[in-house]
Amino acid sequence: MKISRAGALVEFYIDVHIRNPIDTSIDAGLIVTKAIANVSFFVNDALTLFGDIHELQLNVVDFYPYFKTSSSMKNMNQKLSLLVPFIESYANSVLDQGWRLPIP
Repeated sequence: MKISRAGALVEFYIDVHIRNPIDTSIDAGLIVTKAIANVSFFVNDALTLFGDIHELQLNVVDFYPYFKTSSSMKNMNQKLSLLVPFIESYANSVLDQGWRLPIP
């Protein structure tokens, strides 16, 4: 995380486990995704932390299918790019609820 007066640049990795649709106790593959987002944080007088994510970028960096598939990292990135607005919107709705900071 890089923090400046303008906000924070957050970079992290997400492991996405793809479940076998026939037997959900078995993984069908793993996608490793790198996320980069600009985040603005706010703390109110009640010591509740709020935030706003903007300019979210997601990129598949590794793709490990456990079964034969025609999918590739390239088409996974194309499909993932379609989900970015929905993921950003959901993350912002969670951040709108805020987190009470554990400060006595």
